[in-house]
Formats: sequence, structure tokens, C-alpha cells
Amino acid sequence: MATMTEKKSAKILVVDDDPMVLEVLERLITEFGYDFQGAGRGEEALKIIEEDPPDLVILDIKMPGMDGLEVLSRIKKNRKLGYIPVIMLTALETDKVEAFNLGADDFIAKPPSQSDLQARIRAHLRIKGYIEELENAEEVLFTLAQIIEVKDKYTEVHTERVVDVSLKIGKEVGLTPKEMSDLRKGAYLHDIGKVGVPDAILQKKEPLTPEEWEVIKQHTVIGEKICEPLTSLSGALPVIRHHHERWDGTGYPDGLKGHDIPFLARIVSVADAYDAMNYDRPYRKRLAKPQIIEIFQEGRGSQWDPNIVDILLDLIDKGEA
Repeated sequence: MATMTEKKSAKILVVDDDPMVLEVLERLITEFGYDFQGAGRGEEALKIIEEDPPDLVILDIKMPGMDGLEVLSRIKKNRKLGYIPVIMLTALETDKVEAFNLGADDFIAKPPSQSDLQARIRAHLRIKGYIEELENAEEVLFTLAQIIEVKDKYTEVHTERVVDVSLKIGKEVGLTPKEMSDLRKGAYLHDIGKVGVPDAILQKKEPLTPEEWEVIKQHTVIGEKICEPLTSLSGALPVIRHHHERWDGTGYPDGLKGHDIPFLARIVSVADAYDAMNYDRPYRKRLAKPQIIEIFQEGRGSQWDPNIVDILLDLIDKGEA
């Protein structure tokens, strides 16, 4: 199946200070059916990439001024550009090690053979296409999460606030970059399952009946099922399913207890509860700061992980929550 990148004429940027190399690669890349763009210096290449990102970069390492390793480093550190595959032109093993550590996607010897060059370009464009499809699918879910909030003025922007507090707690406990990414996604999508809950229940101002509560509880399971097909969201699934578990085992949907509750879900549980107390809801006005602190102190070790509660209370005390 053709990927999204393969359906259009991909744009390939070649960066090399040797005009002869640029000429040869322009001929080959054009013959392959791709759009060629050349740059003779690293500074020029970065400007092109930032203004109009290509689909793939072929980058020489040894260049005057800003060399290829510096260009590679800046591409991969940029969150908006880091997904672009970069193939390095080099023949030295020492260069390969350093380039690999900086995030290079592949290497090809100078001068490259036509068959090798074509095979590597096609492979990386295909991978990039798959990544774009996953990102588009994620974007659909994030948009759906926003739509759910917009339907109810009481919870609008709730998700962004839960993400913000969750990440502050995550930073305090020293989560890895991967864990922080999973935490961000899980916090953002924690209520996406409410798409399966009737508006009449979500927006009800009176206390919910026991039957309505059972419907509400299903949003954790529904949310997990919605996000489960995306491998890129696998680390967020425990947050989506378990953010309403309780430390004493009386939560839902699975009645998990204590350390059996996934750690990231425990963080979002605290952040979610804090935001619910700190802002107006259909059934009550926001609580005063002393009330919030008292509730968390009472629920420390029964409803929530006591260590995470302590971190939140410290953030509140410092005015950072």
C-alpha cells in the first residue's frame, strides 16, 4: 500500500559543498522521480529546512563553516523537524558513530551507487509516511478530546490544565523523556472515552443516579478501546484506563490497589482531582484553597498515592500548580 509520502512527489534536499556531487545526485534523484533541492553550506541548508521542510535530507559531514554533524544535531533537536529522515554521506567509521549518536537515520558511502541510493531513499520515505499516518491518527484523537470539552463550558480547557499539572509532578519525580511523553498523551486523552457518554449525563447539574454513575464509569474502558489500535499510544493506555482507580482499591474500572495502579495513572488521578476541585462544575462552585488542601490531606493514602499528593501540595504551597 502506498503511503502518504509516496503518493506525492517527495522533495529531497542534498547538502554538500562539492558542486560535482550535487550535480550527480540531482541527476539521479530526478531520474528516480523525486524533486531535488541542493545546498552547498550547512547554514543555507538549515534555512531551507526551517522555511520549507523537505521529505528527506542527504547530508555530507565534512563541509566548511557549519559541518554536517552540527546541521544534523539542530534538525534532530527541533521538535518540529526531528521526524525528517537524514541520510549521512560519509566513508569514515568514526564519523558514523558520532552521527548515529546525534540521530542519523542512515549512512551511505561517497560516491553512492544508483541502486543503493534509490533503495535507501525509498525505504526512508516509506517509514516517514507510516509515521505521518500515525501522527495524523493521533491528531484526530486529540481533536476529538477537544471537541468533548467544548460541548461543556464547565470542563473546557480542563485537559490542558491536567496535562500541565501532571507534567509538573512528573518533572518532580524525575520521569524519563519517554515517560513524560506517555504522561502527556495519557493526560490529554484521559477523558476521551466520554465521547460514548450521553450529553444529558455529562452536563447534568443534579446528582447522578447509580445507573448514570455506571455509565460514566465506562468512559475509562471506552477510551482505552478507542486508543488501543495505535501503537504510539501504548504507553498512554494505562493512564486512560486507570486514572480513576483509588489507592485503597475502591476505584474503577478494575479496583486496583496501591502500587498495582500504574504510576502515570496515579499522577493523572491527582492532577485530575485537583483541577476538578479548583474550577466550577455543573453541580458546585470551585473550592477554596484551604478546602482543597484539606481534602487531599484526608485522601492521602486512601484515595491517592500519598507521595504524589505530597508533591502536589508542595506545588500548591509554592504557587506552581
